[in-house]
Amino acid sequence: MWKLIVIITAFWRLLPINQEDPIIIILDDCREWRIVKHGLRDKRDFIYSKEFPENATVHLDHTRYSKEPETKGLTISEIEKGKFFYASELDFHDWSKWGEFNGKKNEKVFVMMAEDFCSQKRFEYNYSFTLYEVRVDLSMADIVIDGI
Repeated sequence: MWKLIVIITAFWRLLPINQEDPIIIILDDCREWRIVKHGLRDKRDFIYSKEFPENATVHLDHTRYSKEPETKGLTISEIEKGKFFYASELDFHDWSKWGEFNGKKNEKVFVMMAEDFCSQKRFEYNYSFTLYEVRVDLSMADIVIDGI
């Protein structure tokens, strides 16, 4: 029996399972994000959107049409122990690393809502924030040059 346990443990370690920590993005640039859509099922379904000067837009999609997205409860100190980014420090190219077609579909991205970070909650000791798994979608507006 113990040989079977050793073999299963060895096999389990060889499986190509993505064991990386999820990416956590804190939407700290509070006034630049807008809710594009609330889901039809409940208020936890949303699409957040931010526009960039180069006619590009990032959409953070937490709707349930493809699968059941996850949520996590973490404190600020727990967030800072992992891999996290502030949205105000990211440009459109940075967001494209986590886009839907970047080849890293196993990498999970979670966001802390702007209204949570920008509230007094972040100053409360051990307050547990709800982080939402999102799919990062990117779009570029068509640029029309006069005369071409």
